Amino acid sequence: MKVNSFISTALAIIAAPCAFAVPVPYDGQMEPGEYTISTYAQLTNFTQAVRGTYQNPGFPFTNSTITLTADIDCNGGIIAGHERHGNYYDPSSFSGVFDGAGHTIRNYSVNVKKANAYETGQVSYGLAMFDVVRDGAVIRNLKLDTTIIDRADPTSSNPDDRYYPFDAPCAAAFAMYAEGANAVTFENCTFKGMVSYHGSAAAFIGKATRNPADAPDSAVVTLTGCGLAKYVNIHAQTNTVKSVKSVAGGLVAEGVGIVATDCSAGTSSEDQIWIDGASLAGGIAGRAADSTFTRCTSAANVAYQSEMPAVSGDGCGGIVGHASNSTFRNCASCASVTWSSPVIAEGWWRRTAARSFSAIGGMAGLTDGASEFYDCTVSNTLSCVYGLGGGFVGWTAGAETFSNCTAVVTVKDEEHSQYVVGGFAASVASSGARFIDCTVEATGDDLKSGFVDVQDAYAEAGPVGTN
Repeated sequence: MKVNSFISTALAIIAAPCAFAVPVPYDGQMEPGEYTISTYAQLTNFTQAVRGTYQNPGFPFTNSTITLTADIDCNGGIIAGHERHGNYYDPSSFSGVFDGAGHTIRNYSVNVKKANAYETGQVSYGLAMFDVVRDGAVIRNLKLDTTIIDRADPTSSNPDDRYYPFDAPCAAAFAMYAEGANAVTFENCTFKGMVSYHGSAAAFIGKATRNPADAPDSAVVTLTGCGLAKYVNIHAQTNTVKSVKSVAGGLVAEGVGIVATDCSAGTSSEDQIWIDGASLAGGIAGRAADSTFTRCTSAANVAYQSEMPAVSGDGCGGIVGHASNSTFRNCASCASVTWSSPVIAEGWWRRTAARSFSAIGGMAGLTDGASEFYDCTVSNTLSCVYGLGGGFVGWTAGAETFSNCTAVVTVKDEEHSQYVVGGFAASVASSGARFIDCTVEATGDDLKSGFVDVQDAYAEAGPVGTN
């Protein structure tokens, strides 16, 4: 009897449907499933399914896994930028799993507009592989190798030529936005190529945002083992028509809730990585709030370049341009950081107006909101023209903590302008800033202080907590 029961159970198990779905080639399906992609045709059909059409919404592929089974060379073909559903205020989203399986997607285009876009509102909106990744989406083991150039002309008399640079504020290779209650995950992904846009630009994410209903300390996007390969250019241009400046980041242009671990914007100058923005620029992120960076490195050439005068709050840094209420642990920067901008204001001298200036730093340009730096190192060259230049941080305005951090730097004030240049920090504008067991080896003919150049009236008198 027991034998018969065992046999019956075994037969039932064999006859039961397989608990694991067998991946099938993607062929336009608009339903959850396990799919494989090996050709350009399949890839462009998939991205169009996510994006939808002007009349029909896209499909987010929640509870789905899409796996590349081969490298794909798009030969300049479009994988984003087709006709899409809705408008700028209603972008399509992806919330499934996209597994590159170590393969590369190269030479794709996203810089295409639909004819008469201005009059019809039917904008070829795609300025990244995905408009939005959200609610637990996972992008892993994927390599992108392409050039994304905004070819629209903000000064054109033809409104169709200048439509989307006005209204899509960011561009990236992977996704313009990351958002949602559950963190988006990037694992072991790399980018090689160029992103150039009249607005904010990055390789992975243009902007990470929290919704009002999300927990205030929740992660929005996690990046683990992600980085930039050799020969990368991230170029965020000024939108001169709307007088809108831009943010550039190696991985993320700007955002909240960024958790980056073991991420890299290069390991040596031979990688030839160039990142420049017209407001903020950083090797890993241009602007970061409520974020955490652990064992991140940067060897990028990070620069502030703008056709408009610098204003308070502009800056660039080897790892981050502006950090607010963020934590950095065991990060290292050998980035070359350069500041080049028109004079801020005639007659503003370094010690009377230091708090109003923009700043650059080997690790961070500006910090506030009790940001913390532990066991971080800087070894680089900073070139400063009309601004605050600090070997580790340019300007700190909150209750920041710098613990066991080191700066070995050469600091240059290119115009000998008598602005603020410090070996570790240029300006400390808060009495709450703490410098614990930090060391400096700073050189440069224009170096004005070995550790901190200017303490604001709000800061403590005398040396600022050097032990």
